[in-house]
Amino acid sequence: MHERSQICPNQTQGATKNMKRFAAIIVAAGSGTRLGAPKPKQFLTLPHGRTMLEQSIYMFQQHKSIEQIIVVRPDGDDLPLPKDIIQVSGGKSRAASVARGMNALKSDAPDFVLVHDAARCGLEASLIDDVLHACQDNYVVVPVMAMVDSLRLKTQQGWADVNRKQIYGMQTPQAMPFHSYLELLDSVPDEATDDASIMLQAGFEMRAVQGSRRNFKVTTMEDWQAMKREFHGGFARTGQGFDVHQLVPGEGLWLGGVYINCEHQLVGHSDADVLLHALTDAVCGAACLGDIGQYFPPSDDQWKDASSDKFLQHILALAADKGWILAHADVTLIGERPRISAHRDDIRASIASIAGIEADDINVKATTTEKLGFAGRGEGLAAMALATMIGGSQT
Repeated sequence: MHERSQICPNQTQGATKNMKRFAAIIVAAGSGTRLGAPKPKQFLTLPHGRTMLEQSIYMFQQHKSIEQIIVVRPDGDDLPLPKDIIQVSGGKSRAASVARGMNALKSDAPDFVLVHDAARCGLEASLIDDVLHACQDNYVVVPVMAMVDSLRLKTQQGWADVNRKQIYGMQTPQAMPFHSYLELLDSVPDEATDDASIMLQAGFEMRAVQGSRRNFKVTTMEDWQAMKREFHGGFARTGQGFDVHQLVPGEGLWLGGVYINCEHQLVGHSDADVLLHALTDAVCGAACLGDIGQYFPPSDDQWKDASSDKFLQHILALAADKGWILAHADVTLIGERPRISAHRDDIRASIASIAGIEADDINVKATTTEKLGFAGRGEGLAAMALATMIGGSQT
């Protein structure tokens, strides 16, 4: 058999052939470490409130021809997903994870299975439809995208020209006859990176359908920022926050999640991180969540000496539930000491890590009051923050 190179034309949404039965496996067991986010990338929240995994699930749920959905998740407890979603733990490799998803379908086997990466949450209904319409015995169906950049191949002799007209990027969902693929998975090497390569090596042919620019895989922080822009819907809100803490002699203090070794400390019920408190309050303002005191009152002993990164993470999660994510923050420290110029980049990186965004989206400033007032006398530190959040109703 040989691989087909032509791309099948787009089809009318909802059309499938010969009333075949279809199921989807969403692979979401990876750690996503290349992104550098505080959690696996499939659990990052998009501006409209769904995680990348939930968005991928949603797209298959909305398609009338998909009868079953399997989510291959990280090892551990079940995720809070709809009851009709079957969950299985992932394996040591992508191929092993897909095999576990396939085994979960054996008792009620479909004719074809679509395997999709959760990190491709820009999936559109029309693309699912095109993949289903192209399904046929003895074929693997793959969405592809033509290369637009000029390409070069690095060799020992130097850089060689590559004809980009013959190079395509492979996307998911990739669809295969269920029983044929199930038999192949018993002897698949761990290094297999996609399902089509397994089918092609076994002699199956490939049918290509036109992929989607929006259906890219989130791998880096730049990808994540681009995907958020796809979903934010063009709406933005800004909130402001302000906080003050008394400054006394001590052995150091926390600012923006970074410990500053100095001869002073801030007094507070928690760790008294005045920068994070101001930013948390700003997020409350942008997402219309009230103020920080409603959630972490000083009268509650559970917050005694608590790390303030927990405050910001909790409020960001509440904001995400309402469809808002932090896009940019500008924080200002007000006081005579300590000087933070040497710590500025660390503070930006810390806040970015807590919020799951890039350090380039965090600005940190410091100023004095020219010896005026409590801050000028060195009796305390104040902080102001502006938080810009984006959100929308994209489905």
